[in-house]
Amino acid sequence: MQQTPGGSPERLPPMSHAVPARVDDTPAHPRGTRQPRLRGIDLARTAAVVGMVGTHLNVRYVDEPWGDLGWVVIGRSSALFAVLAGLSIALVTGRSTPLVGSRLHDARISLSVRALLLYLLGLALGTLDSGIAVILPAYGAMFLLAVPLVHLGALALATWAVAWCLVAPWLASPARAWVADPSSPVHSLPDHGGWLATTEQLTLTGFYPVVFWFGYVLAGMALGRLDLTRWTVQRGIALGGVALATGAWLVSRLATAQPWVQHRMLATWNDAPVADFAGLDREARHGLHGQAPADWVWQLTMYPHASTMMDLLHTVGTSMAVIGMGLLVVQAWPRAQRLWVLLGAIGTMSLTAYTLHILVRTFYDGSGDYGVEVFVVHLAVMAAVAVPLVLLGRRGPLEALFSRACRGAAELVTRP
Repeated sequence: MQQTPGGSPERLPPMSHAVPARVDDTPAHPRGTRQPRLRGIDLARTAAVVGMVGTHLNVRYVDEPWGDLGWVVIGRSSALFAVLAGLSIALVTGRSTPLVGSRLHDARISLSVRALLLYLLGLALGTLDSGIAVILPAYGAMFLLAVPLVHLGALALATWAVAWCLVAPWLASPARAWVADPSSPVHSLPDHGGWLATTEQLTLTGFYPVVFWFGYVLAGMALGRLDLTRWTVQRGIALGGVALATGAWLVSRLATAQPWVQHRMLATWNDAPVADFAGLDREARHGLHGQAPADWVWQLTMYPHASTMMDLLHTVGTSMAVIGMGLLVVQAWPRAQRLWVLLGAIGTMSLTAYTLHILVRTFYDGSGDYGVEVFVVHLAVMAAVAVPLVLLGRRGPLEALFSRACRGAAELVTRP
């Protein structure tokens, strides 16, 4: 889903959610005390963008896990977007020390305006015939939900994140089945045929249902409240992510290997007819897109975009692992800063990169092939914009525009 879907630029020595709609990495500090840019986060954002493009253009569904790159990135890249969106919110509101007083008030105004801008940009991109479920409207909604929580520290946010990922899928899945036909089409662009349909689709029945996906944003905010410059913290995030992702995967695989679980899943499957559990498993691996059956047994599964408990836990873990490894690799090779700057260039302006991806997907199809050729074209267009700007120490165009609008709104509201 959405999520949203750049820090103060530096001269060599930000999806958005380096996710398609990220916020500024560098919070306001007293003059002369600007904190260093976290290049490892830029690498993670670039990985999220590349994975997203791969998901949209280069996925080949397979019968067995790890048989194709598509299985690795589908469902995990969008989750990484959302976690990074939450992390960026934490960075702009004080990093490891939350803002207080007037600065906290200004940050809340800025985030609220950014949420609205993301939502509107998402609606505009959603009108294009790109064939992509645009995540930015969901990002906008999740940014707005995060505004009341930006004063919290790491422990409180981690508690919120764990509780949300464990409880929300159990409570919201029955509600989703009650308000809409699970087999109806899903869209990231809300259906503006009426306010009720719009609200239902954005929160419960859409491609990126906010009620489930907000857990990713909370997890990212908790990570952003840690001291991400410390090696022990970076290692803990990476190892913790690997442990969480592996544990959720093992629990899910063991549970779904049980005959009685398979029988119940077959009995409650509401998509294309299947002959047996193997057929169901193949269909579900294409992605459930927020439409997993409401029966409780599905909470033990972790199919792509299922928004089940195990899916949330697994993809939070994979996101943590990518973020931690991005931070560690930069820490391990500090002399390769120019390389990290170049590799993280797309990640410094992921909102712009995401928008370019939508535009290229709309107006260019090359040979009509969804393989390597088109994949490379998309990355080349994004790199052609991002690399020169980062070398010049400039923000992405949309990042700069959003930053000015949010800063202007905060100044206007607080003006005496």
